[in-house]
Amino acid sequence: MFTDKKISFQLYNSREGCAGWSKGLEVCYVLRGKVHLNIMKNRQWQIYENDIFVINMYDMYQILPEQDGLVLSLSIPRELASNLYPELEHIKIECYSFLFKEDYQEHFDRIRKDIADIFDLYSKNNSHMQLQVRALVSTLLSKLVTSFGKAKEYEMEKKGIEQLGLLVNYVQQNYKEDISLTKFAEKSHYSSSHLSHLMRNELGISFTEYLKTVRLQHAMRLLQQGKGITEISGDVGFVNSNAFIKAFRDTYGVTPGKYKNAQHKIVANAVTETEPITAIPDAASHLFDRLYAYLDKNNIKDSDEVQIAEFDLCRLKVNIHKSRKEFSESWKFSVNGGYAKKILYEEVRKTIRKVQHEIGFRYIRCKGIFDDELRVCSRDVSGNLVLNYVFLDNILDFICSCNAMPWIEFSYMPSALCRKALKREGDIWLIEMPDESQEWLDVVRQILLHIKERYGEKEVNQWIVTPFADIFLVNVHMQNKEGYFELYEKTYELIRMTLPNVKIAARGTFEKDGSGLGDYMVKKKLLPDYWTMIDYNSVFPAEEKSEMNLVESMEAYSLIISKDTEHLKHHIAQQKKELEYYGIGDVPLILAEWNSTIWQRDLCSDTAYKSCYLLKSILENCNDITGFSYWHVSDWNDDYLPSSNRFHGGFGLFTRDNIPKSAYGAFLLLSMAEGKIQEQGKGYMVLSTEEKILIYLYHYCPYDILYRYRHIRDISLCSRYGVFESRKNISYHITLEGMKEGNYRKKIYQISTKEGSACDVWMQMGGPEKINEMERSYILAASIPKCCTSQVKVEKEYVVQSILEPHTIQLIELHHISN
Repeated sequence: MFTDKKISFQLYNSREGCAGWSKGLEVCYVLRGKVHLNIMKNRQWQIYENDIFVINMYDMYQILPEQDGLVLSLSIPRELASNLYPELEHIKIECYSFLFKEDYQEHFDRIRKDIADIFDLYSKNNSHMQLQVRALVSTLLSKLVTSFGKAKEYEMEKKGIEQLGLLVNYVQQNYKEDISLTKFAEKSHYSSSHLSHLMRNELGISFTEYLKTVRLQHAMRLLQQGKGITEISGDVGFVNSNAFIKAFRDTYGVTPGKYKNAQHKIVANAVTETEPITAIPDAASHLFDRLYAYLDKNNIKDSDEVQIAEFDLCRLKVNIHKSRKEFSESWKFSVNGGYAKKILYEEVRKTIRKVQHEIGFRYIRCKGIFDDELRVCSRDVSGNLVLNYVFLDNILDFICSCNAMPWIEFSYMPSALCRKALKREGDIWLIEMPDESQEWLDVVRQILLHIKERYGEKEVNQWIVTPFADIFLVNVHMQNKEGYFELYEKTYELIRMTLPNVKIAARGTFEKDGSGLGDYMVKKKLLPDYWTMIDYNSVFPAEEKSEMNLVESMEAYSLIISKDTEHLKHHIAQQKKELEYYGIGDVPLILAEWNSTIWQRDLCSDTAYKSCYLLKSILENCNDITGFSYWHVSDWNDDYLPSSNRFHGGFGLFTRDNIPKSAYGAFLLLSMAEGKIQEQGKGYMVLSTEEKILIYLYHYCPYDILYRYRHIRDISLCSRYGVFESRKNISYHITLEGMKEGNYRKKIYQISTKEGSACDVWMQMGGPEKINEMERSYILAASIPKCCTSQVKVEKEYVVQSILEPHTIQLIELHHISN
């Protein structure tokens, strides 16, 4: 996007605030709440929503939002501002809307409008829009200089500016060390008393206070990442943890330990938060609505009248006989049927039958076989344990009838085994230690013996078993983790003893101090047959080094969508590297759950976007991993209450009434793949056999920065593409060399916003809640990838040309016809 030396935005919130020395010009807008603003010496204000202010170059400032307060800052680098308007070196911008009454605010509305226009373009992260952003910034600076510029009463000498700059940089770069004003003075050959006087006179703060402020700002971020207090105190330069605790408490009014615990609760609650039944919250509650009310769409659409199509050109030559490597069918390893109890639903079974008939996954994975509704484990009136396999057998029988093998997870903890614990509000499962570990082991043993007797050991040895729920859920949900590692060990050993050859799939985390389940598994030699991982294209905000860290709010979850468009590839590489480091790199790696988003009400999941994400993820990673297991087949498996909308953004490949989504269309196109990979790159893969050439093309377009943080201003049930980064069309020009001469049947399959996506057709119909049989048939027909067939003649080489709009995938098949 934009680097540090270019235009950028930042959000300041109540948890961090901001204090420092401004190297450039900052134009700030209060999005929400009350904010304490201090600029230079003795200039302090309380300001509120919709206020704007400017921090000038070389100003020392402090922005402290209260509670839900939030400030959006447009940062304009000194070099850019001074080059555009050299006057800024000699004037101060006195732009403070809060000093004027309501009847004068229209003069500041011009500035608010420019901030909105710049932010709207910036959030779309489009390189060809950067010139427009610069033009708008130039216009904004012109208004600030003309309307609010005043000659400086006192202008700091250039030498003083340089000295302060060196001193501030010294603190920013060395705050972790034992530094002081005296040490800097000795190193720079300046007088320490002169520097102290300069800081107090020009910045209104002592060196010691400034150093403490910088250290605490970095400490705050480390606390949000979950690091310990002792570790943090050393990392940010405090002499000991007591000094850190005192400084933190004096500044923020709470100890760092209490602050960390509060943040952990926020994360845990956000992960388990139950979304409302409605898919889209009231737009009036949106964080940026007040700012966007000033948005000037004319600035963005002036060029639409004479619109010239823009393209990124992709040219390549492919020798179809390079014979690099076989295309792996790891993507067909497994698909998640979802929660076991939902596989009893006939609609879910219809979906699974269709998927297995048309694609045929090797395994069908299901979780929650101990859900109380399945009555596998309960107690009679005398308190004795009662095991009942009727529903479980029905589920396993069905999976086997679909030419698949079961992958079952021993989850979640039956309430009959954990009577002391209660589900937390919003949880649909109970993840806890049993009251008596032996009872848990007895139940697991009886189930293993039952399936061994019912299906035969030879058959069951091909199945996959996971000993318990994923470690992520254990870490987040389990209120009492004491003894869990030992319980996992006993469960693992029980499975190995009862069914020695059954496949075990599990994973654990590795920690620096060796305290993770992964460390325990390696140490105790509890290695699974398949090491699993999960990926929902998401990270915690603190993990993402972004120029604009959007805060968590009612519109945003603790987990955000990664800005890395190759997040899955990098995650797989990281996991494999970790396994190699711990000496278990030969254990096959399985992606046990994956999807494009962590949100179960992401309206984009139903659109053509999802087919592009799915195809991209599989083509780019299929040869780097043993197996994929997509989460999941049907929208019936949502964790939340059913939505009244047919296309409500569920994880499934099919809607609740069995309408295939575009993602399933991508699976259908993948099922045609065969042969060896001859060429692969960003947006394409070329395969070939003796008689066929298969070209997969995709134009992936990621979410914009606002939507990655779940700010949903530009999306509705019938308009779902306003939340993506702007992208040009891609024009492919592929020369195929070494082909057999003769006639070929050419087929082009395509899924885009115009064809092959049932949701897009449904949106064009106005998103009706109820449809008749004719309309349903029309939507079903629209869910099939578009197919065009022709015949072409080839002499030695053939050129394939295709133009793809964003969110489009294509399969071009050339099949040689015998003469």
